[in-house]
Amino acid sequence: MIQNLLVLTGTLASFSAFALPASFARLHVNVSDSCPLVELVGKTEIGPFEKTNLCRENEYAGVTSITGQVYRVVDGDTIHFYAKGKLFAIRMLGMDTPELHFYGKAQPTWGLKARNALLQMVKPGDLIRGEFDQVKCDRYGRMLLHVFKGNVDLNYEQVKNGMAANYCIAPNLKYCDQYATAYRIASRDRLGIHSDSCSITPYVWRKAMMDKTMDKKVKDVLTGLTVSADQYYKIPVANRIFYPSTEE
Repeated sequence: MIQNLLVLTGTLASFSAFALPASFARLHVNVSDSCPLVELVGKTEIGPFEKTNLCRENEYAGVTSITGQVYRVVDGDTIHFYAKGKLFAIRMLGMDTPELHFYGKAQPTWGLKARNALLQMVKPGDLIRGEFDQVKCDRYGRMLLHVFKGNVDLNYEQVKNGMAANYCIAPNLKYCDQYATAYRIASRDRLGIHSDSCSITPYVWRKAMMDKTMDKKVKDVLTGLTVSADQYYKIPVANRIFYPSTEE
């Protein structure tokens, strides 16, 4: 299998030159006005790439894990792999890396660094095993998995190395405690994104870029406090569990 390479070109946008855009302020983003917020992505990939198949929930009833061969690493939390004769996209569960491909934009520096960090652990052609949680496919048709190469939990490693925020959404709460602990330690030790005062939590950055507010209520796993979506910032990142409106 030929490894497809990603080439990233672009320049830092200057739209934070004087003040944070209103969308960031509404989300209570706390960074300096001088911080670069967006990297404009030019020509991003050398292709063409095969189209992934849609993951359908009913096809995996009772299935707890799946094995396959990596086709490509798309970004820090997305892998395409062959499983059961088909190509699927994996969204790695319980964590969230800085964006590299978001409507032609990326988070400065860390989107590419997070992808490169994942590529240090897994490459095209490698065998991986994915563990399902309660919900197995997302609305985009991606498989939702905890990804292992051998005995190494790649999701956990990305958080532990400071390349991702923990990001658990009910009912997929498997390994959430481990990811939260890894995030606290990486933050304490100022690893990766935690070394950068301009870094913004990826899921918050996405909402700001879409000019939207948070849409899931949040529970603090340590205190039990639950707040509405617009009050999410009152709970420390490591303690957050997100609950869609249909979940208790």
